Amino acid sequence: NGLLLTKDIINYFNTKRVDLIISWDGLRSINTRYYDVFSNEEHKQLIFKSNILGINSVISSMNYPLEATEDIQNLANEYYSINPNGYFHVNFDEIIDNHLYDKSLLQMDYNRVQSDTEQILKDCKQYLINKASISNEEFKTKLKVKYSYLERYLWTIANYLKNKDNYINLSPCRDGLERLGMDLNGNLYSCHDSREIIGNVVNLDLVTYMSNYLKYDNSKELYETFCKDCKYWPLCLGRCKLLTKEARLNHTCKLKKAIGEPILNFLNKLK
Repeated sequence: NGLLLTKDIINYFNTKRVDLIISWDGLRSINTRYYDVFSNEEHKQLIFKSNILGINSVISSMNYPLEATEDIQNLANEYYSINPNGYFHVNFDEIIDNHLYDKSLLQMDYNRVQSDTEQILKDCKQYLINKASISNEEFKTKLKVKYSYLERYLWTIANYLKNKDNYINLSPCRDGLERLGMDLNGNLYSCHDSREIIGNVVNLDLVTYMSNYLKYDNSKELYETFCKDCKYWPLCLGRCKLLTKEARLNHTCKLKKAIGEPILNFLNKLK
């Protein structure tokens, strides 16, 4: 959450071109993260000195898409006013029920999510149809964050359509494969949200590691028995490999539908 950042750390990151990513759920971060690093003006100015600054925001019952994108866009504009040559980027995740402590974050108004997504599509429509019609300045100061919200889903759909004939029905999440989750004892996990140890970096055996990794990936089985004919599969692809069928039905599928319906309707109208 950025709490322990210092001037020396920021300078080191800039020297090494490190991508600094802060978890921040807009003005509601105090409720979702129990701390809002940007509420401290002095610390905010320090973070803004990072030449590469990213925000990771989780859509939940306390952080809906429209308010999240607007809060982060305002933050981005403030960042650029302090660090005009810096690079600001955003990633959005959705709240999922995988060892989630605060279950109230799952109690979402899915109609509101759908309405918010429709509004974001409306705001970005001209850019999505013809990027050249929008100036770089207008995109940077008004649309960049809203487009970032949509981009993940649009990219997932495009990638699926491009590769669906050779698609391997495993989770699109690359945690545990391209990125290792490791604790201070060197224990490895298939995900930063996982509690099950699947190896250790000191005496790593790749065959055993991959066997353990696949043991906790239920996405192929779920695809064959549950997800295969879903309308929203191209923009979902099963997502988190650790989610149970119950967790998907109770929340994740509803959220994907709320986000996916307006996006698919928008794309179908472009045909």
